[in-house]
Amino acid sequence: MKRAALYARVSTPDQHLETQLYDLRKLAAQRGFEVVREYCDRGISGSKTKRPGLDAMMQDSRRGEFSVVLVAAFDRIARSTKNFLEVVDELNSLSVEFVSAREAIDTSGPMGRMFLTMVGMAIGLPLALGLAYALSSLLFGVKVADPFAFVGLPLLLAAVATFACYLPARRAVRLDPITALRYE
Repeated sequence: MKRAALYARVSTPDQHLETQLYDLRKLAAQRGFEVVREYCDRGISGSKTKRPGLDAMMQDSRRGEFSVVLVAAFDRIARSTKNFLEVVDELNSLSVEFVSAREAIDTSGPMGRMFLTMVGMAIGLPLALGLAYALSSLLFGVKVADPFAFVGLPLLLAAVATFACYLPARRAVRLDPITALRYE
């Protein structure tokens, strides 16, 4: 049985956390999760990155106290896409699954991981366009037959891609297979 943490947040003190928690408890029971702790932030905006409940949840996730986080919706974790992805990425690096009830996203499955990849791409696209603009200003005067532009840059990009794949692979190699199987 997987150990689950519930996270709920309301922006104003007069709103009720109980509605979110009730739905999350029901979802945990349907999936056969054991709820080990409920983390709540009352009257705190999702635009703030530092929140007592969220901070406590992240600390406990680093200690391995649960393997699944259930939230009512993405916007309960963070209002900004960047902050949301930072939280989900850290949970993912700790092998903690993320489940959102409203959006029906579960990062333990391929569709959930694909969705997070698409959100990451949506953030990365403007950054890539900005980098392309910066590179075009640096490559002013490149001719059509310039070997550096057609051989050197793809090799540089391949090296960067290899390095980007190396870090997660190194992290995976350090993972004990017995521990990974225990959570399956």
